[in-house]
Formats: sequence, C-alpha cells, structure tokens
Amino acid sequence: MAVPQPAERITWVDQFNDGSHGTLLPLRKQVSLYHDLNSEHFPSLQVTLPLIIVHRPHSDVFLNLRKLTIVHSQMGRLEAIASITARVRECVSTTVSDTDAVAVALSAAMDRDDEDVFGVLLNAQHSKKASTLKTKLAITDDEFCLLFGHTSVILRSEKLISTSEDPVFKQHESSILEALRCSLEEHDSKKAWNRAGTRLACYYALHTDNTDERIAMCLGGFVRADSRRIDDVRSCVEDDGADTLLLCRTLISLAEAVA
Repeated sequence: MAVPQPAERITWVDQFNDGSHGTLLPLRKQVSLYHDLNSEHFPSLQVTLPLIIVHRPHSDVFLNLRKLTIVHSQMGRLEAIASITARVRECVSTTVSDTDAVAVALSAAMDRDDEDVFGVLLNAQHSKKASTLKTKLAITDDEFCLLFGHTSVILRSEKLISTSEDPVFKQHESSILEALRCSLEEHDSKKAWNRAGTRLACYYALHTDNTDERIAMCLGGFVRADSRRIDDVRSCVEDDGADTLLLCRTLISLAEAVA
C-alpha cells in the first residue's frame, strides 16, 4: 500500500464484522479497492497495487470488507504509539512494551491517584521514576485523540469486554450515561458510546483535569449542558476514592486495544 505523504497516512484496521481474521486479500478485492480509493471520493489519495493486507491482532492495517474505514491524520496511530513508547523507555525502562507504555502514559495524565496506579503497573524503582517525570510521560491531547477519539480504531478484546462488563464499572457507566443525556442525543456520539472502548475511555477521562475535552474527543462532540452533571460524577468518584484495581484494568484494557 502506498502512503504518498505523511499528512495523508492511511490507517486500516484488520477486522471483520464476525470477528474473524483472514490471511489473504483476493486479487479481485485488491482491484476493486484500488478503484474505490482512486475514485472521486478520495481525490487526494494515490494508491498503487498491490495492496498488501497484513492480518495480525494489533495491525495498523484495517480492512473491513463490509465497511471500509479510512482515517487521515498527520501523526498517525503508529507514530503516536511510537512517540509514547520512546518517552516511557527514555524515562522509565528500555524494556517497557508498547502496551505498557500506553498504560503508563494514560496514568501519567491523571490528576490524582496516579502513584497508586504506577505502583500496580510498574515495579517500585520504575514507579518512582514515573511519578517524578509524569508531566513528560503524560499522553498528550493529540495522542489521546488519535488512539481513543471517536474515529479511532479500538479493537475488541476479551479483556476490554470483560472490564466493560464488570459490575463496579457498570455503576460508573450508568452515572456517566445519565450525565451525558444531551450529548448522546447526537447520532455520532451515541454510535461512539456503543463501543466498549469509548465507555472505558470516558470513565478514564473522569480522572483527568480536562474531563470534558477528553470525553468530547471520545464521542466526537460534547453538549455543554452536560458539563455540570459530568462534574458532579467526577466529584463523586473523587470523594469515594479511586478503585485502583478497576482503574488499572481500564488502562491496561485500553492500551491492549490500541497498541
């Protein structure tokens, strides 16, 4: 697959509607896809054959044969993960995996309870380093939007589904759902909310100091009338104290779904 300009990088997700993964894209599908991409619908893209479709669980190559999704970004999902991993390896440990790095970056962006989470995610020495350098390690708004925004690809994994079905999480989900009553009247936001990854990301956002903005990224929009209710939910979570185990499961589930 040709990627002519970094600003026009194409990210694909290798996932079929039934959850299965193929190993080879038939030639006729390549030709059909080639013509689709070079049609007037995508005038800025120039794609050449062959289209190599890589099938692996966490591939950056996405092809859904029933619905083709193209995500344009100047940075790209892989670049975001690479940047996060590089920071964490520089500051914490050179052996940190991509998944663990994303989880650490998410934790570093929290405005409270990050030390407890670092203590679960990392050993004592690395946890101390992360706490000292959390500002440098924290996931940025651009990175968060690329990985967990409403157009991002969050793969459904057993851990992601298991965490989203946890009874304790369900209580938080209900509170968030009620608070977002106006925002979820919007079609695109409601569609995004139906993804387990989006709901977990919104729960995570309650632990950051820019909750509204992060939720807006997850849903693709945010109705200001919901702001006070979300703030109330956030305050309740803060007053009750963080559920460190649930929070760690959330971070790890989100990280595994994108990295």
